[in-house]
Amino acid sequence: AARSLYRAIADVRDVEPGTPEWTRLAVEKCADDAARKSMRALIARPLPAQPVSESFAIGVVAHLLHEAAGRRAGDLRAALGDPAVLDDAARSAAILTDLQQLEEYRRSLRPYWAPEE
Repeated sequence: AARSLYRAIADVRDVEPGTPEWTRLAVEKCADDAARKSMRALIARPLPAQPVSESFAIGVVAHLLHEAAGRRAGDLRAALGDPAVLDDAARSAAILTDLQQLEEYRRSLRPYWAPEE
């Protein structure tokens, strides 16, 4: 997901960043709807006036990873509704285990981009 956003941003490097034209092109260059949604979220997030700190950069990456993991969790939940999976107890258990681990991973990322106040 991060690579896709990077490519979209790199594709508009000749346009002045922060302008409406840059924003429109950056969103258009995204590979899919999920990337466009992430790009819009990143664009909407205000950047600090001073140089970007390491913690800010980590927060941006953690948020992207959290969103990607959320999409994967949605895929796993959808798979649990598949009749072929419902009939296979071992497969259902494996998916539930993966889903649980993915949700733990998502929770572990949250403090990096949404610290407790």
